[in-house]
Amino acid sequence: MREMTADVGALQQALQQAGLDVFLAQPSQIDVQMSASNLAFTLDGKDLRPDLVFGWSSLHQRERGKWLLSVFELAGVPVLNAPSALEPGQNKFLGSALLVSHGFAHISTWVVGAAERLPTAAQALGWPLVFKPIYGAKGEGVQLLHDAQSLAAACAPFFERNLPVYLQQYIRKPGRDIRVRVIDYVADFAFYRYATAGEFVTNLSLGGAFKPAPLNDELRLLAERCARAFQAQVAGIDICEDEDGNYRVIEVNMTPAFTWPHMQSVDKVVQMILRRLAEQA
Repeated sequence: MREMTADVGALQQALQQAGLDVFLAQPSQIDVQMSASNLAFTLDGKDLRPDLVFGWSSLHQRERGKWLLSVFELAGVPVLNAPSALEPGQNKFLGSALLVSHGFAHISTWVVGAAERLPTAAQALGWPLVFKPIYGAKGEGVQLLHDAQSLAAACAPFFERNLPVYLQQYIRKPGRDIRVRVIDYVADFAFYRYATAGEFVTNLSLGGAFKPAPLNDELRLLAERCARAFQAQVAGIDICEDEDGNYRVIEVNMTPAFTWPHMQSVDKVVQMILRRLAEQA
């Protein structure tokens, strides 16, 4: 359900080696025919009857991808991750609300709908504060803002389109954060992410560095609880350490990389898919 990436290619190859027929498709390649009580699918005009769909819909295709995944579910086809998990995992507003509602140690966050209320939010969060796009990935658009003028400039394009903005308290973390991969609700691998010199965002896609992190019991339990709260069988849990060394959950990602820097995660995903197919048999 997405374009070819290193993760998609590695998973496709591993599934084929496990003896499965695998079809890689973007949403635009799939048509749906509805008649009477029947839902039918075609891929590039050919009949498509999948036993399982791996719901790896990328952020830029989220609406169309989510619609298709939902219809596959309505047709009785298992979908991993389920489309109900996709939205809060890609929408930071909903993701934060879900974390708070489940009692996780999150980061103080304000979602503000109009410019006149920005000063109140800034006073509550303190300076500097962090601005993030509600829909965003790979650290793109994340800004560390130090004053009211830069805050107003960052928010103006969103308010002009009648969209809210997402603001967070700045956590003075020890120059890093932690990504925990969870597969089939089991923590598989953790690594520290470090920003490049002089930068704020730690995402590896923006040139950050990494090294393996110890997956201690507290970190493991926290990540697995997050994945279950989001009903995400494959998830990337982003966690930071605050000034007191306590863990804070930043966000939960529904379509995280599961190859580099730990290729063994691919095998865990394959085993999860094989188990699910066996349950359906």
